[in-house]
Amino acid sequence: MSEMQFEVITDLTPVVSTEIQTNFEAVKAWLTEELAPYATMVVTTDTVADAKKTRANIRKVGDSIDSQRKAIKKEWMKPYEEYEAKCKELTGIVSEAVTNIDKQIKEMENAEKQAKRQRLESFFNINSDDIRDYLSFNDVFDSKWLNATYVETDAANIITAKIEETRESLAAIRSM
Repeated sequence: MSEMQFEVITDLTPVVSTEIQTNFEAVKAWLTEELAPYATMVVTTDTVADAKKTRANIRKVGDSIDSQRKAIKKEWMKPYEEYEAKCKELTGIVSEAVTNIDKQIKEMENAEKQAKRQRLESFFNINSDDIRDYLSFNDVFDSKWLNATYVETDAANIITAKIEETRESLAAIRSM
């Protein structure tokens, strides 16, 4: 497979260095001055109605600022969201190919595991005719034997040892 690099062709320098111009400092100074008395304000039963009106007015200012923030963010994010959708489309194509290959590899690995298990079970059956009433392949089988890195002859040696151990145990029982 030839190699292709995904590149961003747009020069992001103007975007990254772009500052959203606002009257932030002036609004901050005004809010700090105007809202300072409310930070220590005490609400009494006589002033509750006025406090509710004041709270509503202060919230309107906050809501106005927040709605401006959301509107700017929505516009600012449009190019990114379009870019993100295109990237997801590309990674979807990649994922489809990887999934197809992965599925086939797993099928082949599973087939090899089944073949390895059958060979080991056949080995067990050939060597355990006389004790199969007392010992089954499932009694000796260890699933780690199916790992690709596990040497089949090592598993066969373990099977042989278990068969011999069972024969010796049966002989000892019979001699009693």
